[in-house]
Amino acid sequence: MLSACAVYTGFLISKSYICRLEYLKKIHKMLFEIKGMIQFRELKIYEIFSRLDYELEFIHFKQNGNFFDNWEESVNKDKNLYTKEKTLLLQFGRELGTTDTAGQIAIINLYLQYFKTLIDEMSLDIAKKTKSYRAMGIFFASIIFIIGV
Repeated sequence: MLSACAVYTGFLISKSYICRLEYLKKIHKMLFEIKGMIQFRELKIYEIFSRLDYELEFIHFKQNGNFFDNWEESVNKDKNLYTKEKTLLLQFGRELGTTDTAGQIAIINLYLQYFKTLIDEMSLDIAKKTKSYRAMGIFFASIIFIIGV
């Protein structure tokens, strides 16, 4: 039983890395969609977020009042975000809607690049760490099994 727990823990940790990567990819895709809405539809900020359909906790926030206050509260509540992503999203929220269309596109392109870099870094981490965690889980399970026999 203890051996199974060791294996399961290794696989669970590696799965958490994969889930985080998927979350980053959804954020990147969301930013790309926001860019298109600003560029081609010229929608207001709240209109844009009301049309987004992603499984991202932070995009479901109050649709009235000060945008940045609502955005900040929502981003800070999202437990799926790490400090680095929260910082980037908070900066993005501060800059969104502050310039003309061309400026907004430039800002979004910058954040698309930031998140692409995070995705690339995470992909490299996953390649290294998930194999290690799975192997360590199996290794510890083997040791527990041998000691138990």
